[in-house]
Amino acid sequence: MANWITLPSVSVTNGSITVSVTGGVDLSSVQSGWALIVNNIPVEIASGTAANGSGVSTLTLAMPWDGSTITNQPAKVQPTGAPFLAGIKAMQDTNEYAISVHKTLAEIATLDKDVTIKDPTGEEHTFATMRKIAREAQEFFDAAGTAAGYDVTQSATDTGNGANGKPKLLRVGDFGLGGGGLYGVFGIDLNSYIETGVYRNASHATWNNSLNKPASITTTNQTFVLTVDKNQSSAVTQTLHVESNRYFIRSRNIYDVWTPWREVLHTGNLVGTVSQLSSVPTGAIIERGSNANGEYTKFADGTMICSRTVVLQSGFPTSLDSKSVIDDSFVTPATFINTPSVQLTATALTTGNGGSARKAMSAWIRDQATSIVSTPNTFFSRHGVLMKLEERQFNEPDRAVLFFTAIGRWY
Repeated sequence: MANWITLPSVSVTNGSITVSVTGGVDLSSVQSGWALIVNNIPVEIASGTAANGSGVSTLTLAMPWDGSTITNQPAKVQPTGAPFLAGIKAMQDTNEYAISVHKTLAEIATLDKDVTIKDPTGEEHTFATMRKIAREAQEFFDAAGTAAGYDVTQSATDTGNGANGKPKLLRVGDFGLGGGGLYGVFGIDLNSYIETGVYRNASHATWNNSLNKPASITTTNQTFVLTVDKNQSSAVTQTLHVESNRYFIRSRNIYDVWTPWREVLHTGNLVGTVSQLSSVPTGAIIERGSNANGEYTKFADGTMICSRTVVLQSGFPTSLDSKSVIDDSFVTPATFINTPSVQLTATALTTGNGGSARKAMSAWIRDQATSIVSTPNTFFSRHGVLMKLEERQFNEPDRAVLFFTAIGRWY
């Protein structure tokens, strides 16, 4: 095998197959397949020439020079055969493959895409980059509805979205859910609490200073719990429970208009004290009571029924005829706002002839300021009634019983 040839200075341009050699080196004996080694990079030579009069000879490469342009660099020519050239080619292929893999690795770390690597045999392999894998995993978790990838609320009233633009997961206790209620948020305006949650006052003072609470609650120093439900269209429902076991409900529409508070009636307050404010019921549904003047029943719609039973055991005349009368008067157990409808019935009781017997009697009603009238259910004063009782065609009674009922309105 021929000896290596030392070249003192070579120049070659990127993309060119011609290598210029200075120093008067005769390269006419260089054979096809030999190798030019520049900067430890071997390339295949096709042919060479002798030096010209200026001492410049040339080498023609088998393929264009794909490296950077080289100027006046030392080099060598190595006589070689096919096995060595094959090794050189393998080294070149490995170098190209390493460059390709390095480029692909950079894409895997920085881009959101699929990348393809071709192995030395020519087979292609496609991989998803790390960013694409992370994005697809997040999309999977979001679609699956799991907690992975979601941020968590950072305060008791945090309504913001997380970094992924989606609503945050709720910590136990935030907005009063899963805990004992959110304390200390009241004292200003109940209209301002429109986010879903459970709220309560930390002290009685917050109730006393609160605005837009039910007007029918006149007592102070109340402990309360407010439950708020807000739907996707921003409509709000509030339910208020105060310590006196009273419940109230109201709502706000999408135009920010609130309805009045309405009390929720239950088995604990159906019967109690009725009340009203501007003709709107604010208390119980039914109220029952009694006093020395009789019994009364009031209803939340304003209806009232008063009744009384009067037993007369004295004052009967000894000789009775169709014109004899017995007088009695009394006031109603509760006050009507106007003249009610009145019914008065009477009966006489006697123990004559060894046994009890009932005797029919007639009763009239008159206003205290008017004379007796002959038709029942005609007049009745707001505060009282004067009743006339007449016994007909019977022996003297032991006692007379009057049954009085009045139906009207208390507001």
